[in-house]
Amino acid sequence: MNIPRQNIRKYLLALRDLGLIKYNAIERQRALVYLTENGFNLLPECADKGILLPLLGSVAAGRPIAATSEIERYVRGFNDLFNVKEGDFLLKIQGRSMEGVGMYSGDFVIIRPGLNTPNNGEIVLVILPDSQTATLKYWHCKERIVTLHSANPDFPPMQYMIEELEVRGRAIGHIGTERQRKRYLN
Repeated sequence: MNIPRQNIRKYLLALRDLGLIKYNAIERQRALVYLTENGFNLLPECADKGILLPLLGSVAAGRPIAATSEIERYVRGFNDLFNVKEGDFLLKIQGRSMEGVGMYSGDFVIIRPGLNTPNNGEIVLVILPDSQTATLKYWHCKERIVTLHSANPDFPPMQYMIEELEVRGRAIGHIGTERQRKRYLN
């Protein structure tokens, strides 16, 4: 993009002063930038173009929760950040099992549906057998046995035969909110 770092920092500080982001820069480390609640609420208003993503409720990142396809609302404004396509949707993360990759309870994940067979290591949205509950986990398949891994060692892997699972899509993006990160920013 050829934008000098100092200019980027100036814009980030201005957004922080407006209360739209949390910005924590530590010398010689990556800067952490998180969208605040106020910043997230402005996203639909500031983007007049782009694909509307339906927010379809919550997904478990921990113990599975009931799968739903009820649309809570539509959100716009992610086209500049992610390669969103028609049919993609948002879910709110509920639970702690994916904290190891920075996905905290209250964050949002963008799901791309229609994935036939995921690649090992992808984060997928899976409907578990006989319970119609959904969860967000790492996918690993070997000889028709699927192991769903968390990114938090407090949650043990789950194993199923591949025929038992219904993959609803894969995670293509993650939007963090500052709620759960306050302890890391101070």
